[in-house]
Amino acid sequence: MKFRLIYLFLLSSISLIAQTNSIDSLLNCLNKSSEKEKIPVLNQLGYLYLYKDDQKALNYARDANQLSNQFNFNSEKARSFNIMGIAFYNLGQYGKAIENYNQSIFIGEKHNSKKDVTKALYNLISLYFYHRDLINRESIKSIFEKHWDNEENIDKFNTSVLIYTEIVNDLNADTGIVNYLQETEAKYNDSNKKAILLGGVAYHYYKSQKYFYAIQYYEQALKLSITPSIRKNQLLHISNCFFQVGKYMDAIHFLEEALAINNKNEFDKHFDIYIKTMLAQNYYQLEEYYQVVDYLLPALDKLNDFIIEDRLAIINNLSLAFLRIDSLNKAGKFIEEGDKLIESNWNKNAALAFLNTKAEFYMKKSVSSDLERTIQEIIRLSENELNNSVLYDTFTLLAKYYEKNSDYEKANKYFKRLAVVNDSIQSIENQNAMNEFLVKYETEKKEKQIIIQENEIQKKRKIQLLLIIVATILVISLIFIVFTLISRNRSYKKIVLKNLEKRNYSKSGKQNLLSGNKLDEQLEKKIKLKLDELLIAKVYLDNNLTLKKLAELCRTNQSYLSQVINHFYGQNFNQFINNFRVREALELLSKNEDEVQLKKLYLDLGFNSYSVFNQSFKEIVGVTPGFYQKTVYEELNNETTIKK
Repeated sequence: MKFRLIYLFLLSSISLIAQTNSIDSLLNCLNKSSEKEKIPVLNQLGYLYLYKDDQKALNYARDANQLSNQFNFNSEKARSFNIMGIAFYNLGQYGKAIENYNQSIFIGEKHNSKKDVTKALYNLISLYFYHRDLINRESIKSIFEKHWDNEENIDKFNTSVLIYTEIVNDLNADTGIVNYLQETEAKYNDSNKKAILLGGVAYHYYKSQKYFYAIQYYEQALKLSITPSIRKNQLLHISNCFFQVGKYMDAIHFLEEALAINNKNEFDKHFDIYIKTMLAQNYYQLEEYYQVVDYLLPALDKLNDFIIEDRLAIINNLSLAFLRIDSLNKAGKFIEEGDKLIESNWNKNAALAFLNTKAEFYMKKSVSSDLERTIQEIIRLSENELNNSVLYDTFTLLAKYYEKNSDYEKANKYFKRLAVVNDSIQSIENQNAMNEFLVKYETEKKEKQIIIQENEIQKKRKIQLLLIIVATILVISLIFIVFTLISRNRSYKKIVLKNLEKRNYSKSGKQNLLSGNKLDEQLEKKIKLKLDELLIAKVYLDNNLTLKKLAELCRTNQSYLSQVINHFYGQNFNQFINNFRVREALELLSKNEDEVQLKKLYLDLGFNSYSVFNQSFKEIVGVTPGFYQKTVYEELNNETTIKK
């Protein structure tokens, strides 16, 4: 049974200024101040009333705004618009909040107040994160770029990049997000900002479930991360990726480093608990149940800090761990706690996972009445569209339950549903395995390129000290190396296609001459010349072509023609003809941008059955025509997309 992955998306809290003055002292100061002196006091009062009495906050900020206009106090004017934006947001008037944030940005830019611009932009971005229906898609990039260029707080910069990636992925507003973030990363010299933007690329791949690509970019980001808080965040993200692909020891390695950073720098203790819950889920997969208990028990003291579904997940995971070590009394205690939470929990995946655990507990305790009631709840909930891992556990449990109770019809029903879910899970695992291979291949290729490039630099330095002749030789060598690098830079599929195209399309063999009279050289050349003419005319596309018919067209007999084919091609008649037909197929499949219907193509090539065509193609090329066509078609589409 798998743990539910808890993924916390933490946003920095909004902070405008330090709350150093009490409301009473400010009110007292307000009565003694001149009109101009009142402006910052009114803004401070507006700020302090935010989240307590937002209408009062709005009124004070408006007064400050009016006086700022009167005295041209631009920095306080920008600040008042920002405070009004927050107040309108808290009051649910999001359109007015956006208007005020934009006013604050405008004034800040006009008077070169970077601080005011940054604060308003961050508030605007936070609003868009929660209310994506209000976003102007065309202005997404400009808003975030402006914030990144102005933001000096590295943690808020990190949050902003993650919000951008989350929004763009959710809205599908920009398919070029990877290139855009990489280009943006190249503009910065700050290592932390570069690491954060690479982390944004990784997060995009994580959201797209391309975990090994995400891991690749997180590893690059970790090499650049300097600030402990940023490094800790990257470590948490990469551990999530490793968990998703079943590499639990790798996930634990990164989580332990994150935990050490969190403790060393005395970050939020809530993070300490969160990391431990993530460690527990990995140890559960490794069947280290005592470790699971050790990491999860401390979370009970902070349970109320978690949202309801995460509380249920922690309780469920403790119940599971105690079940696995046969501590039924303790498991029962946590199941009782889970029962109190499940009614107010809206997450059906978490609820179903808990019910599965509850049913397993009743099975071990042999409490049939409670078990039957729980089974019915599980059946009702499992009809929803839920996580495959949870459904896999559910259908396994139901199938075994009904099999044990000799209800084979229902057992068979759930075994069938289990098979469907298992196929889906297996498909994802296969895709992950393929992605892992591709990432390893691309990484290895890049590493080789770096080594070669370093060698080139050293060679260029030595060239200056060598004679002209030696220098010329080295230049020629470098040109050859560059040419090799260009070839290596092609994508994996291009290399596959190139290898397939370069493949020997015929099987070499010993030239076993047919028995009979030896053919004299002059006659042999004459037959070969005629045969070449027929091949140019594509005689092999004739469905009714036989050795006898071809011999007649070459004005010779079958024995002589067989000897010529064997002498020059090392093949018998069928191998020879099928070889040319497959070559023709390769030509058609490699150039046609539209998918060719293979079931019709074989007739045009001269084959009388699709099975013979399929078998011949696989023997000569090494793959089936269907696989070859799919690979070439995808490559052509990729090239077309790049050109556009």
